[in-house]
Amino acid sequence: MPSDEQRTRTLRIYRYIEKNLCDEIDTSRIAEIALCPYDKFKHYFSYMTDMSVSEYIRKCRLTLVAYDLLKGHERTINLEEAEKYFYKHIADTTLM
Repeated sequence: MPSDEQRTRTLRIYRYIEKNLCDEIDTSRIAEIALCPYDKFKHYFSYMTDMSVSEYIRKCRLTLVAYDLLKGHERTINLEEAEKYFYKHIADTTLM
């Protein structure tokens, strides 16, 4: 069972990722918050959430895209807006 400190650090990582979804996510910053190498954190994250860190980030970015679509009542978003979420190709937005 994770300690209170581990839970606090995990929440700080979630906040960092969610705050920086429209920017590049710095894996060294995640490792710094987690107090362990990023590779070790990736394994811990996958074990705890049953998804990879990159999958979590992709899903969060897709959620932001969906929110923007709903908020603007638009049917599509333009390429500039997609790039805001680091989607350079339409294949990057597909759900597997």
